[in-house]
Amino acid sequence: MTLRTLVTGISIATLLGFTMPLVTSAEPQASYGLDDHDKVVRKMSSAKSLYMLKCSGCHRVDGKGAPTAGIPPFPGFIAPLARNPDGRVYIAHVPGIVGSRLSNEQLADVLNYVIDEWAGEDASDTPRFTVEELAELRQVPVTNIVEYRRDVVNQLIESGDPVADYPWP
Repeated sequence: MTLRTLVTGISIATLLGFTMPLVTSAEPQASYGLDDHDKVVRKMSSAKSLYMLKCSGCHRVDGKGAPTAGIPPFPGFIAPLARNPDGRVYIAHVPGIVGSRLSNEQLADVLNYVIDEWAGEDASDTPRFTVEELAELRQVPVTNIVEYRRDVVNQLIESGDPVADYPWP
């Protein structure tokens, strides 16, 4: 066997050694998807971590939202909304919650974290969400979330509660 044949053989073996794992590891990556993500998220227990993962993209880390984009701030507004029965239904149906795929337990923890963190002085007067309540609220049919929000806002205005600016009529 010549040196050239040996080097060529080693080069091919080395190349195959590096590429074969890439080829075989592509299959698990192709099957990696939302189900695996859900498994990780389901194991998360920190309400703050879940808020950071699922809510802060829109409502921001500080809870101040993006009002010009239709994402209301929490400070000054979450307590009246969470004290209103229809407001609680609305909260359970906002797009971020509907699409979050959080369990009712995780969702209750996150929403109660939001109340504790940003309801201010009104926090003690604001009922906390329960797992059972969220199971019921999520079953309430809400076909048009924008119209539903308008109705809730009108209720809050009539009762003298503050409402967040909302760019859509």
